[in-house]
Amino acid sequence: MRKLEIGGVSIDISATPLTGLFYEQEFGRGILPDINECVKNEDRYILLKAAWSMAKTAAYPARFLSFDAWASGLGNIDFQDYVAFEPIIQEINHGFFRGASDTGGKRRKDVGSKGQDK
Repeated sequence: MRKLEIGGVSIDISATPLTGLFYEQEFGRGILPDINECVKNEDRYILLKAAWSMAKTAAYPARFLSFDAWASGLGNIDFQDYVAFEPIIQEINHGFFRGASDTGGKRRKDVGSKGQDK
């Protein structure tokens, strides 16, 4: 879990498998394909949707606002401010892609039982 400061609001975010469920329920698409699209097209609005899903995860099991109600309370957001979006990207990497980062970029199936390349 980490803190995100965006739109003048401090938000706790956490990426877990539950985040994917919340994202799909709210937006009708999978979070990972959208993140892939975000990387290709630099679409930071997708990161905002991911931040909502991770904020809902961090607050679970408490009730949480819908995306539109949550976003309306954020204030102004500079979508060109890369620094503001960095905690979102870091949490996504930690929550969804840490298997590769824990093994030096190799997937677990490519690493032997003692962490050595096969």
